[in-house]
Amino acid sequence: MAAVPVEDHGVSPRNVPNFPFLEEVRNIRVNDSHPPTSNPNGMDFERCSALHNAIIKHTWSATGHEISDLPQTTWTQTEYHIPHLAEVESRLHPSVFEFLKRALVVSNFPDKPCENRFFYYCDDLSPAAIMFDD
Repeated sequence: MAAVPVEDHGVSPRNVPNFPFLEEVRNIRVNDSHPPTSNPNGMDFERCSALHNAIIKHTWSATGHEISDLPQTTWTQTEYHIPHLAEVESRLHPSVFEFLKRALVVSNFPDKPCENRFFYYCDDLSPAAIMFDD
């Protein structure tokens, strides 16, 4: 994820009285009946993608959008990532690539570039073309 400088915010988060989309992932939290990971040799991509998508839904809703209008495009389905998928898949652990296959992405609106960030201070997942630059 790319950090966003404070001066680039442009919008402040609205006060949301509850977190219904985060409640959707409450049942997959780690506890005695759900061990810390279902994949001890990699990322727990099911839980991580569910939490990521819940945060995306929360941000979408908190910025005044209807949840029914949320694009259901995942990172690997995004047009500008597709030319780089083979390289990304070959360089990442398979469990991380599985996460990317499930993680929703929302493109910024041109007239409101800060509105659809992953979270208040963070842009979305790294673009495929520059994923390994840093």
